[in-house]
Amino acid sequence: MRHPRITLDEVRKWYANLVHLQYEQKLPLRHPPMGRWMSPDKINLTSARLVNPGNTLNKYVYGANNPLKYIDRDGEDITVFYRPSGSGADFGHIFIGAFNQSTGRVGFLDYYPKSGTDSLGRGPGTFNNGNMQDRAAQADQFAALTIRTSPEEAQKVLNLIDKLKSGSAQDYAALSNNCTTVCEDVLHDLGLDFGDITPDQYWADLYRNFSQDVQDNPFKAFPFTQVPRQTGMDYGNPRNYGINFTQLLFLLYQYQNQPLPKATVCTNDHLGNTSL
Repeated sequence: MRHPRITLDEVRKWYANLVHLQYEQKLPLRHPPMGRWMSPDKINLTSARLVNPGNTLNKYVYGANNPLKYIDRDGEDITVFYRPSGSGADFGHIFIGAFNQSTGRVGFLDYYPKSGTDSLGRGPGTFNNGNMQDRAAQADQFAALTIRTSPEEAQKVLNLIDKLKSGSAQDYAALSNNCTTVCEDVLHDLGLDFGDITPDQYWADLYRNFSQDVQDNPFKAFPFTQVPRQTGMDYGNPRNYGINFTQLLFLLYQYQNQPLPKATVCTNDHLGNTSL
């Protein structure tokens, strides 16, 4: 039996449909006949990956050609929350949330002055050690940007957050030790430390390097472009769990340290005696 011949036009049509599907689903573009990726892998570069020359020079591979080490299930583990600056001495605020996809563990780093500052912007500092429901109630006052990384690196961030919050908070200083600098120190190894001091500066650098808008349109990364600061939005690429991803983070954090409910079994024997 002779197989029907496939024309060149049919091959072109098939390939065009494949590219269109990959583009619509925001998947990496791959050229099957060549066996090569036609679009850069979106997994973030970290200091460990930058050491690999192949990954530094060639972005058209998956997970630095080491998918066993650089797992990227769907890639969103670090969320930066940003409240724009206001009037007077209100410079805005930055705090971060980290989510390990493998374990489901969530952590937040939220640092601010304990009881106000003096005229030079200095005073005792403190961490938000509560269940973060105060921030959850303020979610519409913050913009968010969810950043891709791996569960292993998210766990490193969680460990650093736990280490910081287990000790005494350093004194707050508006120009040297504030919400922005503390978060940058924790995110340094992920390449998210830009040396910024104010939340507005840090948000601009995050947006131009990691936002979904810039991934879709690289021209938006140029310094002269305006950075959006609308609150109540996630400018990254958060997962779709059927509920708002920010709300999910806060809920997971609220309940992860609560003791599991215990079941009670009540039995009755033939004499009518009850035992627990």
